Amino acid sequence: RPLLYSESGAPHEVQQHNYHYWTGAPPRMLQEQLVAYLRRSQIAHSVVTPDLRVRADYQVSGKIKRLERLLGGGPPRVFVEMELALVRLSNNSLVLVDSFTEEEPDTGDSVESAITALNRATGRLFDRFVVKATGAASRIAAQVLPPGSTTKTGVRR
Repeated sequence: RPLLYSESGAPHEVQQHNYHYWTGAPPRMLQEQLVAYLRRSQIAHSVVTPDLRVRADYQVSGKIKRLERLLGGGPPRVFVEMELALVRLSNNSLVLVDSFTEEEPDTGDSVESAITALNRATGRLFDRFVVKATGAASRIAAQVLPPGSTTKTGVRR
């Protein structure tokens, strides 16, 4: 898949770089980045992908809404927008669904610098998702658990 960009004067007109391609499909690459991020953050005992086909407590799903480099009309910059959802699988309840957007200046004049900027923006987007998801899951757990019960984190209510 080719790398895409748009000019600031024509933001709805997407163009492609002729000789620069993603090494894989962007949704798959972002899934791998999110899995690695969640594992490093130690947000859960384990983080697995759907292809492992093991039982999980929660599921994260998402959709890329915007992943682009904007050229012209000022310094180059990149935009990342994803809709991410967290679902508790025990009762199929929606814990969180939200759109997260990040913009990052592209400090260079190359595709490589744009990728670096996209990685920084994606990292911040994942930071925000984890903070919001953790807060939402904690609020739901506090409402559901009776006094004196223990959560998986070992915190008593």
